[in-house]
Amino acid sequence: MRRASASAWEARTRVVNPYGCMVVLAQSLELEHRLALTNLISEASNAAIVVWKGNQRPDGWEYGIELVAPEMDFLGAGSVKPSTVCQARRRWLE
Repeated sequence: MRRASASAWEARTRVVNPYGCMVVLAQSLELEHRLALTNLISEASNAAIVVWKGNQRPDGWEYGIELVAPEMDFLGAGSVKPSTVCQARRRWLE
C-alpha cells in the first residue's frame, strides 16, 4: 500500500500577487509539482503548483508558483514584501 509523505522547506518570496508568487527555494522541484504553500505571517496554507522553474541562484532555485483557488488575501499582497519567508511543503506517494 502506498502512503503520502511530506517534506517542508523554507522559501523566500520575490514577487507576490493574489494568484501566486515567485519564490526561491533550495530544493529542486519539477514543473507541475503540487505543493502546499504556507504564509508564515498569517499561518494560512493554500494548494499550489510549480508553473515555472528559473535559474539556480546561490540561495536556491527560482520558481513561479500558481495558487489553486486562493483567498484573495492569502499572500497579503498589500502586506507581504519580497523576501518574506513562506514554507513550501511537497507531498508524494511512497
